[in-house]
Amino acid sequence: MCAPAPSPFHFALSPVMAAIAASMVLGAEASPVPEVNLEALDFVSNVHNLYRDGARLSSLGDKYPLIEWQRGSDAVAPIMHAADKPVQAEIVLQLRGVRPGSKLVVTGESDAFLTLDLKGEITLSGFVEENELVRVPVIASRNLAKGLKKMEDKIRWKVELIQPSGERSEADLGTTTGITCYLVFTDIVREGHHGYRPTPKRIEHAYSRFTSATGNLELQTPTHEQVHSLSKQVGRYYNPVNHFNDDNAWFVPGTWGVRGGGASCISIVRYCNAILQVLGYPGTIRMDAVWARPENPTTAQIGGIDSPDVTKNGLKLFLVDNRNSRNGSVGGYGGMNNYEGVLIYTGDKGTYYFPGGTQYMYSSINQVLLVFRALVWARWDSRAQQWQVAQVVHAYQGGVRSGSIGPGDSMYEDRVRFGLFGRRR
Repeated sequence: MCAPAPSPFHFALSPVMAAIAASMVLGAEASPVPEVNLEALDFVSNVHNLYRDGARLSSLGDKYPLIEWQRGSDAVAPIMHAADKPVQAEIVLQLRGVRPGSKLVVTGESDAFLTLDLKGEITLSGFVEENELVRVPVIASRNLAKGLKKMEDKIRWKVELIQPSGERSEADLGTTTGITCYLVFTDIVREGHHGYRPTPKRIEHAYSRFTSATGNLELQTPTHEQVHSLSKQVGRYYNPVNHFNDDNAWFVPGTWGVRGGGASCISIVRYCNAILQVLGYPGTIRMDAVWARPENPTTAQIGGIDSPDVTKNGLKLFLVDNRNSRNGSVGGYGGMNNYEGVLIYTGDKGTYYFPGGTQYMYSSINQVLLVFRALVWARWDSRAQQWQVAQVVHAYQGGVRSGSIGPGDSMYEDRVRFGLFGRRR
């Protein structure tokens, strides 16, 4: 971020002040000429949760250091900052020969962004003889703009020394170049799974996807509607057989342009969650899966991914979607689901639920079950190699024909294969 200065920057008193100091009466030793050197730049308002890029989006490097630049080091660290908040930093100065009661006023002038004009001051309580380090807090006079995604800039630093006598002198401290700032929505730090932690490439990818989904609406629309726009865009590419776990959820869009592409409901939810997490999106963001039980089919329950299968007399409980050959009615094949992956978002307007792979947004978790045709008992048809609806427990959508299939009603021999309970979404 900040290229090391080629040589120390010395702050020297004016010749007049030096002469006065040298002619002090009573044989007192003249005070040394004050020196001020820039040693480090530390952005204290940095979210400090930015990691280095891994070899791929799915991998994560080490976290960037807390101090972005130090003299003598070639390493330059970018910062991650909450939009609509002013930048704050601390300039670490090495002092020599500065009198007690002296005031140091540090200013940093941005080359491109007025929001990175920084200023601060400190008054010394004691005499500084040899190479003492002091921190001068500086803050920008303006907030960062919400519309920005990434900033690259350089800052020219100056220091003014105000002596207890009122004498003023100025000196240049040099220019810190290559400042890179990634702007995110808030300074919320979410230390979850490593697949959802921010890196420069992940932030740029996430902003590209978020902007594509929301257009220019993110500055004025309610946050839950922005999340809905994202969920809808990614939800168009639904394929229940393609699964991505927390480690590789970033690869979900890579399937969109290939034959048989798309991703399962829980994979879509994981990808949307990753985008919102790395962008520091406001509110509470979590994901889960819901299913239903036959004793209370209209109440959505958390579970289904790792929950044990529910069976009865060789039949298995499923939630049937619109891919079923008879829209969930008795005798229909396929469309069997163990659960529905859901992105759960809580913002200023309340909590909303976004079923993965759909275009829906609900205000009640029980409404998530409405994406299915019915809750059914199904039997495995060994000849067709598919699950067939044997009995409807509850219909969530209209047009579902209830009833049951008896042992002799199938056109194929009924041989239930215990343990073969279909592919989980």
